[in-house]
Amino acid sequence: MIDPYKIAREFIAEEHELGKEISENEAITLADSLRARLGESTSLLDLTPGSLNFLSKSLLSYYEKNGFREKEMAKEDLVLFIREIASYIGLVLVFHADGKWDSGQALDSLMISFARVKKATKTKPENIIKLSVGIYFPAYKTITALEMGINPNLFFIYENSKGAKLKEILG
Repeated sequence: MIDPYKIAREFIAEEHELGKEISENEAITLADSLRARLGESTSLLDLTPGSLNFLSKSLLSYYEKNGFREKEMAKEDLVLFIREIASYIGLVLVFHADGKWDSGQALDSLMISFARVKKATKTKPENIIKLSVGIYFPAYKTITALEMGINPNLFFIYENSKGAKLKEILG
């Protein structure tokens, strides 16, 4: 089994172009590249939360047809695939969960940040809570899930990122 995290870290350590940060504009291009790789249209992969379920199934189907064992898929293509997946997930969070793109300095520092206002109570003043979700990690885990023949369930990542944790904190 390949280790997508290790391979991506090699590109980051070498300061390879594919190991560098992803701007929000580049992410849009990478999402288009992912659609083309999977042979899917923008109407099905439309960067909405619902499209994440379809993306999960499309990724699993792609893997079943093509695989991406280290010997079969060039490392550069694997890291590009990771960038495409991370970009798609990140854009859904930005467009539909009020996330803010934070590209960082390298692929593994790509974050989507959320700021939420916690209402004041009688004993505590109103304050803003900031949370950040690392998008690179779900992309690595997606590759691992696919290799195991498991649906990566990307919608779950979206739901957890936008809702569950924030609801816990905000009460």
